[in-house]
Amino acid sequence: MWLNYSDDDLDWGEASNVVNEWSPEKAKDKASKSLKKIAQIKKDEQKAKRDDLFLAQILVEFIKDKKYNSIIWHIFPLIDIWTPSNLIIWIISLIYKPASDIIRKNFPVWELIEFDYEINFQKQEFNEEKIDPKVRKRINEWIDDIYNIIILDPSNLLAKRTLKIIASSYKKNLSEFIARAFIFFLHSLNFDISERKALNYADFIVDEIKKKTEKLELEEI
Repeated sequence: MWLNYSDDDLDWGEASNVVNEWSPEKAKDKASKSLKKIAQIKKDEQKAKRDDLFLAQILVEFIKDKKYNSIIWHIFPLIDIWTPSNLIIWIISLIYKPASDIIRKNFPVWELIEFDYEINFQKQEFNEEKIDPKVRKRINEWIDDIYNIIILDPSNLLAKRTLKIIASSYKKNLSEFIARAFIFFLHSLNFDISERKALNYADFIVDEIKKKTEKLELEEI
């Protein structure tokens, strides 16, 4: 990111004080912190590039398959506002197993998810209190995955970007995409759910993502 400033913006008096207070010990400590910060930035950038590649591959498959038409148009607005790719991949992972596998393979201790559910040909209204245990388990695994990504694989750059989106008017786009994925998943199992109810679940999830991300000890970059 380029910084726009001129010599007039610099506080030369403050800079002189820093030089006057210089010592080998302070310089060593400052260098150590700076190198650590640079290493973290590079690590975060590598994660972002990896996830960008995965998301690009998923989008190619979604474009090929017409059944994802109702989903893909909710992805583009999020990409336009630089939503972290790992967040988009997570949302997709409920309805697209390769995305779930991508997430889980990043954490060797996690088992790949196998969802074996016999669809009832009689359409049912979604009721969280009476939902089939297998469906409940799959939804809970999906939600747990994003919580674990935040906690076990933290990224300063991506976390701050996520918080910025949630704090903006674009939070609506994020909630709508989560709700759309949730509806798609339930419809594929022959469950009905209203958009309002799906949005309520989505808003709750986004608020939880915000809370857990805010608890991270994010360094200034």
